[in-house]
Amino acid sequence: MSHGFSLPAAIPLDAKPSFDDTISAIEDVEPTEPTHVLSHLSPEDASAIREWNKLIPSKVDQCVHELIQSRTLSQPEAVAVHASDGQLTYRELDVMSSALATRLVNYDMGSNRIVPLIFEKSMWTTIALLGVMKAGGAFLLVDIAHPVPRLKEIFDITAAKLVIASEMQAGLVRQLDLKVVYVGVNENAPNKTESCPPLAPVPSRRPAYCVFTSGSTGQPKGFCVQHDAFATMAAVVPEAFNLSSTSRVFQFASHAFDASVFEYLACLVMGGCLCIPSESARTSSLAEAINVFQANWIILTPSVSRVISPAQVPTLRTLVMTGEPMREDDVERWSGNLKLVNGYGPSECAVCCAVCPSVTSATEPGQIGRPLGAVLWLVDPEDHERLVEIGAVGEILVEGHTVGKGYLSNSEQTAKSLVDAPRWLINFRQVPCSPVYKTGDLAVYLPDGTLQLRGRKDTQVKIRGQRVELVEVEQRLKNFYAPDIEVVAEIAKTAEEPMLVAFVCNFLPSEPCKSILSAPSVSFQAAAQEAANTLRQTAPDYMIPSTFFPVNFLPTTITGKTDRRQLRLAVERLSRPELAEYNAPCSAHDDPQLVSDPTQITLWKLWCQVLHLDGDGNCIGAKHNFFHLGGTSINAMKLASLCQKNGFKIRVSAILANPELDKMSSMIDNHQDKGEWLVSPINVVPGVKEALVEAKLISSADTVDIFPSTEFQRWNLQQPCDHLSIQLPAEVDIPRLEAAWQKVLKRHAALRTEFLSWKDHTFQVVQHDVELSLEQIDVDEDLFCAIESLIREPSRQFPGPGASPFHLTLISSREHRALLVRISHAQYDGVSLRILYHDLMAAYSGKHLAQGTDFPDYMRVRCAQNTSKAFDYWRKVLDGATMATLWRPRPGPPGCLSLHMKDVQLPLPPTGITRATLLMSAWAWVLAVITSRSDVVFGYVSSGRDVPLDGANDFVGSAVTTVPLRLVIQKSWSIADFLWAVQMQRISNAQYEVVDFEDIVSKSTSCSAGAQLGSVFSYEDFGASSEILLEGIHCPTQFHFQKAPTVPYALIAPQEDAVGVRVAGRTDFLSQHEAVRLCEMLCTIAIKFAETPDRALPWESLVEAPHGLEFPARGQTS
Repeated sequence: MSHGFSLPAAIPLDAKPSFDDTISAIEDVEPTEPTHVLSHLSPEDASAIREWNKLIPSKVDQCVHELIQSRTLSQPEAVAVHASDGQLTYRELDVMSSALATRLVNYDMGSNRIVPLIFEKSMWTTIALLGVMKAGGAFLLVDIAHPVPRLKEIFDITAAKLVIASEMQAGLVRQLDLKVVYVGVNENAPNKTESCPPLAPVPSRRPAYCVFTSGSTGQPKGFCVQHDAFATMAAVVPEAFNLSSTSRVFQFASHAFDASVFEYLACLVMGGCLCIPSESARTSSLAEAINVFQANWIILTPSVSRVISPAQVPTLRTLVMTGEPMREDDVERWSGNLKLVNGYGPSECAVCCAVCPSVTSATEPGQIGRPLGAVLWLVDPEDHERLVEIGAVGEILVEGHTVGKGYLSNSEQTAKSLVDAPRWLINFRQVPCSPVYKTGDLAVYLPDGTLQLRGRKDTQVKIRGQRVELVEVEQRLKNFYAPDIEVVAEIAKTAEEPMLVAFVCNFLPSEPCKSILSAPSVSFQAAAQEAANTLRQTAPDYMIPSTFFPVNFLPTTITGKTDRRQLRLAVERLSRPELAEYNAPCSAHDDPQLVSDPTQITLWKLWCQVLHLDGDGNCIGAKHNFFHLGGTSINAMKLASLCQKNGFKIRVSAILANPELDKMSSMIDNHQDKGEWLVSPINVVPGVKEALVEAKLISSADTVDIFPSTEFQRWNLQQPCDHLSIQLPAEVDIPRLEAAWQKVLKRHAALRTEFLSWKDHTFQVVQHDVELSLEQIDVDEDLFCAIESLIREPSRQFPGPGASPFHLTLISSREHRALLVRISHAQYDGVSLRILYHDLMAAYSGKHLAQGTDFPDYMRVRCAQNTSKAFDYWRKVLDGATMATLWRPRPGPPGCLSLHMKDVQLPLPPTGITRATLLMSAWAWVLAVITSRSDVVFGYVSSGRDVPLDGANDFVGSAVTTVPLRLVIQKSWSIADFLWAVQMQRISNAQYEVVDFEDIVSKSTSCSAGAQLGSVFSYEDFGASSEILLEGIHCPTQFHFQKAPTVPYALIAPQEDAVGVRVAGRTDFLSQHEAVRLCEMLCTIAIKFAETPDRALPWESLVEAPHGLEFPARGQTS
């Protein structure tokens, strides 16, 4: 393995004295020293070990933020952070973190200069950690999910006096009684452009960050890692981990896990782009989030990796497994699809100190490869003064500049783990040696010098990638139980995943018992649940035992110690039904509350799949608890994914918060009765194909399908086509890109669709495989000016009759080039963009695009929804209604747009109310206030994909519909009542949303043909990225739109903790002043609705009547 480092220059290795020069000195030990130190090693073993460990990587005497600064100088405009709440270039990150550091130097950081960072997943975390390092402090990433008592324990150990937090965590911070600096999108936000005075240099020996893990004394233990230690490790990262400036690193790890430090710092040191998803996206839709960010590099524990599959994440190129051993099926699943890496290292040694850079099916199980940035020795687990021979199990000893300096306020633990260099090492090096770190991990040398893990010598374990001292769990549980009760915590492999369990012994039988485990009683299980709940108040989730087992006695070894192996075997021998008895809720024995609800029964079956339970439908209890049955947070992620595949929508957070079956089933978004909807494919337009062939408008041989067009499609066909420009760096292979588009064209019928008008009808005609034609244009002018000129050409805005709107043009200037994709909104919708980008990237990578559900399949199902039942429903909804309008024609150019945009942070809506409902309700109230009407009707945009069709979200096509929402507001309602009324109306509409509004008007109302909705509300949460990544090559994209809505249009683009609000309309119907006022009203009302849901609806006082708006007189309707 190369030990070079590309930033800022190659760093050589120290040429230490060779083993050949000193082997005699090692063997010629002093007579007073133990003779067993080396005498047991064979000459062959000694020769091999001396070769493997003769060199120590040189110390990189630089600070981490200085290495990142070097990247800023070389690539200032490259994207450093792409988060759910914003993006930062390296220049912006540098400026904003320096501004924060300038503020921090005036604060007292405490004696240890450790500054906790209390943030959700956010771009601001990166600014904060860099700011702390630049100010000379050490940052501590905090998992905001940890209980407050646990955080207080940690902060007491650090002696922290100052924390940095986001405004969203203000409630948590108030409980910690520490001085706080808030950082976020308000007046406290560092400016992206302000210049700062130079900061004082920071010594590289100073700590850069702090990490806490579980402690064997019952308290968490923390330690700091210096700048030079991390920089030394980072020097060998690029080749070992396939990490570079083209990497898009998905920041998945919890802030409690030291892997998160590696993700943040190593990515930025290498010049990559750090991709930070929201917490909900990270847990509830991991595969989708990876694709949205087009991440190509990720660290996962093997357990989490099993939640997704390679086919779901085609952009990934490198997967680093860490935290727990890989199984054979993990290797088989991933190694053939990407670069699979196995990383190893205790947190005390700069995150990683060994790596197996390419794991394949030939790799030995548990193989952690060769040392990384350090030297690893294997010593006798009971005597570190004694090396072990090749093939023997030994404790890993870490030597080098990545070793930390000890534990915070814990000299006893430091003395145990950080020891003076053994005598054999001092004699070997022939120079003074720094202390070495005893890891407690056991391993063996394989014949090629690589290391293979063999477990632990103590009771420390890994749970979901987190390091846990079983002694700490035991100590905390003993604080709950009576003094005479013994508690043992252990890891048992009872199902697909190992889980943490507790054995509780409260008496010694008078007669010897053959069985270790005793039967669970109701009182025991009630006490166990109370113990788990008590522990949950002070310990993180991964330290809570999944199951408690009563035991008749604690088996012992011949030395008198607790025989943990016998306890594990007792559990692992249980059958699934037997294990379920221990996991059953305490009430199940007396009152099983059997259920017959179909949703609960279906959900129970999905539980059984995830937890590997026997799905006996005769014993389903409404109060069965997902976690008492062995569920974990990893299982919750699997359950959310499985629910989605089965047509249910539920977030991981909802599963975690509602573990009981009846409560969890109530959180499922399953409002539609799909049984009513099931239809067979139909011949949608019989006889039309033959008529069009006879009219010589189409060729029978070239035509696959013909469908009527939708109202949304017809409106868009009258508008200029949209254009997508994709910037193409020189590394992009054009023939390969053209071939990729050909695959995409073959996969998605909507891109091969032409639109024909015949006898007052517009049909969409799907063609057989179409040969892609790539137009190429060379320009002398600026590339982006050329693009703007091209898209305004009438022939490009409106393709001729019978021509497909989809067209590709390669535009090249002297310095740049771009691909211009013309596509009509009649061919795609917001959901389609994510699919289109995904498939293009996969095709460019050479992957096959499987032919799944496509737009013609959807159209057959959609056309079958125009039933009398649907129109009866809309007739009842709209009976006696009139359309409240916000506009009237006025003089002015018809093609211009009035537009006002505003990003606003919203408080959380009331429990059970979605953010979409909150904003839709605010829009409804805007209409009520402006028109003085309590009966309000307006349009809202639906995806149109909520149909009984597998893969309804997997095709490219225009499925969008606009349907009415009617609200008759009651004087007695509170704001919460109003919000629930909007949400329930939206839910009631759901299964009838694929009916065109013009058909609703003609068949369900007495309105004249051509009646329009007075305004339209759209909540667009599609998650499509603005960048395409082709084999690691960043290709930024930009959409060019040239259409304006004819009625006032409120468009909401949600983010993690804010929403982008846009109000727009044509200037001949909506003035710019009116657009501004409507937008401000919408934002103000949404905030007040969220803040005061229990108040009565403020008919007069919530929003004063708007002044200066030229809307129709109050009460006027269209």
